[in-house]
Amino acid sequence: MTLLKEIVMRGYGFTQASPLASVSGSFMRGNPSPPPVLAERMHCLIACVTPTNVVAHGRVVNPVAPVVHTLSIGDGICTVIVDHVIDGSASLIFPIDDKTIIGEALRYVIPWPTWFISHDDQV
Repeated sequence: MTLLKEIVMRGYGFTQASPLASVSGSFMRGNPSPPPVLAERMHCLIACVTPTNVVAHGRVVNPVAPVVHTLSIGDGICTVIVDHVIDGSASLIFPIDDKTIIGEALRYVIPWPTWFISHDDQV
């Protein structure tokens, strides 16, 4: 089940602000482990739903991004560029323009929760 569907099922409703409020609010802050340390241009693994479900490889563009594609982004979100897609059908947490799945976001800068980004040791 995608994160967006989980958010809707938890009673947040389906509005443009719901995923943002849920990811940057208590939904993510309940995570007992601290978010990873991210640095610009760091090669990274991009996961979806769980930190071990890697759906793409990319690079960190801005570890603390307040605005992405005119969306105001909250705490715990950074921007990444998708360099290689593993599971193209994985839903974007924040749909950007007409893109709704990560397969459509190849070579595109997208916002992503820091808890689902880890250092890519293979690069």
